[in-house]
Amino acid sequence: MRTRILLTMAGFLAALPLSAERITLEEALAAARTNNGDIKVATLTLAKTQRENAVSDWLPSVSLSLGANMSGSIINDTYSASADYTLAQINWSYNPATHANNRESRSLSNESALLSYQSSLNSVESSVTTAYWNTQAAKLALQSAEDTLRQENEELETVQAKYDAGKASSLTLSQQKLSVSDASYTVEIDRQSLDSCLRTLKNLTGLDWETDTELDAMPEDFALKSTDQLEAGLTKTVTMQKAALSIQQAQNQLAKTKRSVVAPTVSVSAKTSLGGGIFSYTSKDDDVVWFNDSKKLADSTTISASVTIPLDHFMKDSEDAASLDGASYQIQIAQQEYLNTLDDLTEKVGKAVDAIEKARQNLAKLKEHQALAEEQLSLIQQSYDAGKSSYRDLSDAKDKVTDAGLSVIQQQLNHTIALYDLAILLECPVSDLSAQG
Repeated sequence: MRTRILLTMAGFLAALPLSAERITLEEALAAARTNNGDIKVATLTLAKTQRENAVSDWLPSVSLSLGANMSGSIINDTYSASADYTLAQINWSYNPATHANNRESRSLSNESALLSYQSSLNSVESSVTTAYWNTQAAKLALQSAEDTLRQENEELETVQAKYDAGKASSLTLSQQKLSVSDASYTVEIDRQSLDSCLRTLKNLTGLDWETDTELDAMPEDFALKSTDQLEAGLTKTVTMQKAALSIQQAQNQLAKTKRSVVAPTVSVSAKTSLGGGIFSYTSKDDDVVWFNDSKKLADSTTISASVTIPLDHFMKDSEDAASLDGASYQIQIAQQEYLNTLDDLTEKVGKAVDAIEKARQNLAKLKEHQALAEEQLSLIQQSYDAGKSSYRDLSDAKDKVTDAGLSVIQQQLNHTIALYDLAILLECPVSDLSAQG
């Protein structure tokens, strides 16, 4: 009887048929940026914030008004009507402190909205990346299961032929049929897992993913940059920029408080209007008479200015003094939170590097184990064919090869996910992690 040789990982990574559609990770990410609902909401929120902050404090308020009034006496049969109108009224005021506060608040608001958008984008891209590689691992597991099923069916044909020729027992035939059934069940389970992964990708990207859609191969192992080199890029990440923005917002709040309770306040306002009135009167003895009132068309202009010098902040226990101290404390809090966030990210980078190194070591050991399991299966298969080993021995050897192959796939996935987790943490391409990059 021929010796069975299960496919190695090289076989698992074999390309799908050339006719299958190929979707790279970059294409999946690009589709998510366009189609993902969370990113659409983040984009609209950013546009809304930017539009709300695109206002000018220099523009005046302009209005047009018209009023009418009618009164009379039913007994005396007298009536009167009047209409007041303002052709244009323009109000303009300027407060340097308020103007400065608004300008800085809008700038920080825009920056915060942009960072929130980028954070949402990073979150979705992280989900897409994880789902993509989970799908690739599921495809490899299904390929392995299908290869095993094909080989078990081929073995069943051989055993059936020997049984028909009287060279194999009914027990041997029954055992091989059981092996085919087990392999078929595994294929079905793996196919269901793949379908679940494909649905997740579709929900994240809006693309149609088929079972035979070809994906990128998992990245090969490479030497990483030193931990110091990796950590050098942390301050440029969105997480650290948000922490830095919190410091700026606290500093801005202190500046606003000082303008409010310490600095003199200068206010200038101007108002001008142009309008008039129309009056009519009628009685039972007279015809209707329309005429302009005595004001006719006239303008009214008012200009005012004021200076306010606050003094309450000189009193230690005053509300203004407490507000100043509170704003100063908030800056210190934001600065400490920045350092805490940097420490937290630094720790995560170290853990991610450790995870990559452990996955690399485990993968190397598992590949050695897989080779030994395949060698043992080959020997046991020959022994079984010669009637020297039991079916249980052969079944156990098959299970070990299958388990070893799946373990290699899982460890490859762990290694890939760890690499991309580190890249997402540092907000850089995976290629930038390489010591040769």
